[in-house]
Amino acid sequence: MHAPAPLTYRELLLKPEHLAFALPGFIGRLPLAMRALSCILLIQGITGEYGLAGLVGASQTLVSAFASPRIGQLADRHGARPVLAIALVIQTIGVVALIATAYANAPALVLILSAAIIGGSSVPFGSFSQSRWPLHVARGRDLERAYALESVFGEISFIAGPALAVFLSVEIAPPLGLIVSLAMTILATAGMIRLPAIETRGTDTVDAPATSLLRHPVIVVVAGSGVGMGIMFGATEIQLVAFAEELGREGLASVMIGLFAAGSLIAAILYGLVPLRSSLRWRVLASAAWVALWMIPTALVGSIGAMIACMVFAGIGIAPWAITG
Repeated sequence: MHAPAPLTYRELLLKPEHLAFALPGFIGRLPLAMRALSCILLIQGITGEYGLAGLVGASQTLVSAFASPRIGQLADRHGARPVLAIALVIQTIGVVALIATAYANAPALVLILSAAIIGGSSVPFGSFSQSRWPLHVARGRDLERAYALESVFGEISFIAGPALAVFLSVEIAPPLGLIVSLAMTILATAGMIRLPAIETRGTDTVDAPATSLLRHPVIVVVAGSGVGMGIMFGATEIQLVAFAEELGREGLASVMIGLFAAGSLIAAILYGLVPLRSSLRWRVLASAAWVALWMIPTALVGSIGAMIACMVFAGIGIAPWAITG
């Protein structure tokens, strides 16, 4: 008896019960791709200082990196609805505070703290969406393809998000990138709040020691490579903006950032379509090594064309690493 064929991308996406959480998850990913760059462009657009803008953007990103897992943990313990609602209120306060203090020429510390409030209330909507797939599809190829679809959403957001942030903040008004990202956060929050609660069961409700997962060597390796990837993502965005400005091609910064994500988008689609027989361990190592190999030349190239080539090829390794991890 033949095993049933894996679900197609169309079947995964167009079922109403899947779309109900996948769509808010996708909308919520766009602000994630916009916030740091929008903070940078807001401060740079008002003050003209890239150094201060980088500090404000870094504050938002760094605090978000530490806060996002905690937000997920609180949602597991207390339910998603109250956590999402509270995070949205705090996010709104942070966005309003950063815009107001930037125009008021407030001290750098005030701007950094305002950005930290934004980062501290940044909900990991992708994780909220991903956590629901195992409740709807079988483990194995169907779940792998579902996670590949999630990766596609992530890469689309990192193509569209920075480009949208640059257009809104540079071409129209410096605060507009942050304002639109907040509006998208409101939409995503409303969509997620409408969903039925995920039942907690087994050990999910037990207060385990915070370090328990980090005792597993596989978790340490994957988490460690994730930290490295996150640092690389944040540095690359600022690097590309500065690189384009140095060459007098500021408008191409968002194009290069988008092409970085485009390489990953192509790889995510193929990952879900092409059967792979190699072990998960080998896939993680190979994809991380591929990204590292193509990021090295970015410190040496001197032309837009060469940088674009490095970005596209480096991006090809990101989605396979994320999905496999």
